[in-house]
Amino acid sequence: MNKRFWATTSFFYDAMAVNLAIIVAFYIRFAGKPPEFNFSAYTKLAVFITLVYLVSAYLSSVYTVEDLLNTGYLEPVIKAVTISWLILGAFIWLFQFFEFPRLVFLIGWFFAVVFVYGWRYISIGVLRNKWPKQKILIVGTKPIAKQIISKLREENNLSYKLVGVVSDADNKKYGGAPVIGKTGDIPQLVKEHGIDRLIITDPLRIVTIEQLAEMGLPNLRIEVVPNLYEILVGRVDYNTLTDIPLLELTQSNNKSTYKALKRLTDIVLSVIGLLILFPLVILPSAILIKLTSKGKIFYRQERVGQKSKIFHIVKLRTMYSDAEKKSGPVLAEKKDKRVTPIGRLLRKYRLDELPQLINILEGEMSFIGPRPERPEFVEKYKKKIPGYAARFRLKPGASGLAQISGSYTTDVQNKFRFDLFYLYHSSFWLDIKIILKTIRVMISGTGFH
Repeated sequence: MNKRFWATTSFFYDAMAVNLAIIVAFYIRFAGKPPEFNFSAYTKLAVFITLVYLVSAYLSSVYTVEDLLNTGYLEPVIKAVTISWLILGAFIWLFQFFEFPRLVFLIGWFFAVVFVYGWRYISIGVLRNKWPKQKILIVGTKPIAKQIISKLREENNLSYKLVGVVSDADNKKYGGAPVIGKTGDIPQLVKEHGIDRLIITDPLRIVTIEQLAEMGLPNLRIEVVPNLYEILVGRVDYNTLTDIPLLELTQSNNKSTYKALKRLTDIVLSVIGLLILFPLVILPSAILIKLTSKGKIFYRQERVGQKSKIFHIVKLRTMYSDAEKKSGPVLAEKKDKRVTPIGRLLRKYRLDELPQLINILEGEMSFIGPRPERPEFVEKYKKKIPGYAARFRLKPGASGLAQISGSYTTDVQNKFRFDLFYLYHSSFWLDIKIILKTIRVMISGTGFH
């Protein structure tokens, strides 16, 4: 049972268990015949009850494997159900849902604890489903590495699995753990063993920036045991391994809630955008393109998307027809002679990008993310820029940090730095900020030059 499957299963079964508990309580209280008047109070609050419990369970560490293993999973469940029931009771009292019987409320608490705890007990204790474990690789052989190995042994490998140690010294074992490779082997070892957590105990210089970028895997957490200086000047999140502080270098947002909210926002905004902007902006722009130059109004071009998949981007044509027939694919330049006068105007205000609302609606792109590049350039950049492939972990965007901070002609390495920053610091609020700045750039026409 992997971590993602465990979390999804837990949410689903907990939601079912809590609602089933209240339904059972109704049938017990009213001897199998709950009145419609009273039962309707529950149906009106069912979604609210579910959400309140799930939030309470999250705050009570019900879904944190490490905490459950340390405390036992009964205590967090009782805490979660109790907190959610207190919130629910306050809500019922404040908004006068007095048709919800108090006895049902009390009986429901008992059965919620039994059902939520019960399915976990059956899954773990009876069916013997294994807890998801974090596979850990330790880099370096400083004394703190031995301390980490010792702490992992204290956990009896219930929540962690120490795969081994990486060291450039000629050791076969360190602190009782196997030495499975050298620092140059790290990217290969991470992929080969499915490492979840990379803990660096030596100074960061032993792992090059190129290696860190190459290890841009969706679920890999890279952490450093900090010294005093790093603690004082660092502005990165911290985690712990039992009682050992770790600075987390990788903070990319892979939470399912963020992804779902981002996709929902993409769908809603792209539909609204197409309905409003097509008659007001896209159609008039299309007419101007047709009247001022020969060729198609729209053009589709191959781009590299998430997981390096090829898709066709849709844009308003801003160049003369067959502009790259002689030169082949080349990057945009200042005062690019291939761009038409109307095209220059469209590019200045980013209006040529508006048809990409179709790509966003189809799920090939998002509103915010790294700009999708052409396959010819991607192959070139992969050879030239270490770790460039990391940007394909994300869905490409119609706009991004590079677009609101630079221009069409911004150096590709600088664009990549913006992409990496977004990769490791993405959040819904950052997306909103970029969207607002994109609108400002479009209105002001800044960034083109």
